Amino acid sequence: MSNHAAILCDPTGVKGAAEAGNALNEAIRQRGIACDGANEALRALQWRQSAIASEAILKALNFYLERGGGSRGARGVCSPEGGRIPQSRTGPLMDVSFIPERDEDRREQIHVRMDAVRFARDARPIRRRDRDSRPFFERDWPDYLTGAIHGPR
Repeated sequence: MSNHAAILCDPTGVKGAAEAGNALNEAIRQRGIACDGANEALRALQWRQSAIASEAILKALNFYLERGGGSRGARGVCSPEGGRIPQSRTGPLMDVSFIPERDEDRREQIHVRMDAVRFARDARPIRRRDRDSRPFFERDWPDYLTGAIHGPR
């Protein structure tokens, strides 16, 4: 995560890190995580959850980059073909040229779902909410109970 999904990343490194995250989780599924007694059981569970979360993040980022996504927010996606080159007081920083953000990426969000032991990923349009439609307990509670609030509107 720190080496390939931090503030600066590149598509090749992210893909390799996603594959390594998958391999780590497969090893954990097959061999488990050793713990020394009940006091360590919680720590083992936390390690397992961290490994799953890191794979999910890496798979989502890899999915985004494979679809041509560029730099967004606090993450710069570096590439020799990047259209943006940061400038320093001593000149251009060619080794951190980055791919700019695309406008179309602002209109969708990536969903990651774990199906058994694999992650399914897809991009969905961002739902726009009517600002005049405020949540109302009696009207909206059935949608919370059934999960309909998470579906497209």
